Amino acid sequence: SPSQKKHLRSYLALLYWQKGEREEAVSILETLLSEDGHYRTTHVYSTLGYFLLHSGNRERALALNIEAVDYDSTPDIQDNLAASYIAMEDWENAEIICNKVIETNPSFSEAWYHAGLIAEHSGDYETADSHYKRSLRSIFSTLSLLKKEAVIEKIQEMRIQLDKQNLL
Repeated sequence: SPSQKKHLRSYLALLYWQKGEREEAVSILETLLSEDGHYRTTHVYSTLGYFLLHSGNRERALALNIEAVDYDSTPDIQDNLAASYIAMEDWENAEIICNKVIETNPSFSEAWYHAGLIAEHSGDYETADSHYKRSLRSIFSTLSLLKKEAVIEKIQEMRIQLDKQNLL
């Protein structure tokens, strides 16, 4: 059916992403959103928001992620919006959105990582350290570009910052 074909195309975009064909993955999902009948689903919004953000199109990612939150404010969609605000260095809005995500006790690593970045930016290294450690214990999606090694590196950076604070 036409609906099933659109659904399958959204999963085809995931395959392109995993193969490293980022532009093709984004193109498929953008086409689904813009076609007659607008194939709008939480999955498409969540995935496209993430793909745009990590393809370097920050302005488009921010606009889409704001639209996505209006469509469905699931934690993963809200986290994409928080990540967009972080990318734009809009720390105030990033913190507002990220706090909403953290209140849901998300199981995915990016949410805790983003919360760590925000706490680190504000100089709260203890909270940042806690969030990074929580990120490390959370689920790392196979689609995610966030790797455990990056989180471990942030934890090590927080140890250094905390040691410096304790020496003062």
